[in-house]
Amino acid sequence: MIVSLFLQASSVVLRGTRDIASADTYVKKKQYANAAFAYRTMIRKSPESLYAADAQFGLAMTLVAADNPQTDYAQALHEFEAFYTLYPGGLENARSPELDRGPHNTEREQQKH
Repeated sequence: MIVSLFLQASSVVLRGTRDIASADTYVKKKQYANAAFAYRTMIRKSPESLYAADAQFGLAMTLVAADNPQTDYAQALHEFEAFYTLYPGGLENARSPELDRGPHNTEREQQKH
């Protein structure tokens, strides 16, 4: 049972690592639409991930990137507000494995509606 839980947790961490790396790679290549899509997908599919805060912040930053031809300040503001609502302590506190992510998932679902 413990081994099974460890393997499941490891799978979530590896998937989150791979997903955030993929989105970050799109940003480096200046493929902002792909990056935004990847960040949004990660937020939607893995809101409990240790990397969800990075994805939320990355999405907001992508939307205001100076060389992004599809800059969307209004949407970026919305994403920054969502980030600070969900992770009031910022990125460092959001990455803490002790953080209770339960209420954040509820808030995220309410924001979608």
